[in-house]
Amino acid sequence: MPRTTYILAIVLLQLTSANAQEPDPSLLMMAEGQARTVRARDWLASREPRKVAWGAWIARLERQTAQVPSLLELVREYQPTDLTGGGWSRDQHDAMLQVLDALIELRVAVAPQDARKLYPEFPAASIILLSSTGDLGTTALSEIFDIAKGNATWLAVANLLRDKARSDFYERLFNKFIAHLQIEVVTIPRSLHLLDSPNSFTRLDSKLNWPPVGLYALTEWHRTDQPLVLLASGSTPVYYVRVEGNSYDDFEESLSGDRDTYRARFLKARLEEMGYHNLLIEGHRLVEIQWVGALAYEAELRTTIGQRLETLAVMRKLLLPRGPTQPKLEIILRDRRTDTRVPLPAPTLPEGAEFVEIFHAPRM
Repeated sequence: MPRTTYILAIVLLQLTSANAQEPDPSLLMMAEGQARTVRARDWLASREPRKVAWGAWIARLERQTAQVPSLLELVREYQPTDLTGGGWSRDQHDAMLQVLDALIELRVAVAPQDARKLYPEFPAASIILLSSTGDLGTTALSEIFDIAKGNATWLAVANLLRDKARSDFYERLFNKFIAHLQIEVVTIPRSLHLLDSPNSFTRLDSKLNWPPVGLYALTEWHRTDQPLVLLASGSTPVYYVRVEGNSYDDFEESLSGDRDTYRARFLKARLEEMGYHNLLIEGHRLVEIQWVGALAYEAELRTTIGQRLETLAVMRKLLLPRGPTQPKLEIILRDRRTDTRVPLPAPTLPEGAEFVEIFHAPRM
């Protein structure tokens, strides 16, 4: 007789005994626990999406580590699909959301190749699982680094790869780095600042007759309406948030943030490690030039652009002394003068700089 059946038989005998005035709570709880363990095992083995979801939910809620092999087997068997293409099963996808939630909450180590394959369909869960694979996950993280869609995803992977000290990490950063310079020509200087808005992680839709599920999102913002878990430390840390509810409408990858800003921070930190602390390295810089005449404007414009190009050239020399990469500077020029009767002189740019936008204010 199986052990579970044996225990249940003993409990039932005791509960129906003539001498038993009241069921023993400990025996009741043990019987119910054993029944739920069997139920979770059977539901996970059924491969029916809704039953799998309930089985994973029980395993997570009751921390049934005995179900971990079944959860891992479900991940191994799963074949992710492009959510925009054909052949996609919503119920299979939603059942896997429950399985991944259980594995993350139970802190189970998933094989790097299995965590990697999940990225197209479950980006946040994929990175969370890869973050705990150590050096074994380096190759998978490096692949995602080149294809990451969301900026928070890219930043998390970059933080994790930096910790692994890959030899080509900074070369790859610099090769993609573009410095952005916005120049505003004004009559009276003004101070500008940007305010970051916290993310909101609210989900309203629900799925009938399915258990509550935890959905995951990555964010660099530390001000949110949900508790955060540190995922990847760095000059710009990345956190993950878990939102539990009856909605299976998973989060899309966040496009907030700017990769050239992140690249600049990584490169600046690397150069400071090398002993170079005085370089002004920024992904984006806003400079105001006060209009006092054409000659002064042209001189200040040449100086501003020249300083940025010089910084990029020094960065290249220090980081890629034998590399062919030419530093690139993209410039936005905006004419915000109150009196534009005198047109801005047409600027001539040195090699390595290019205008991506020139905005002329209407003539006054």
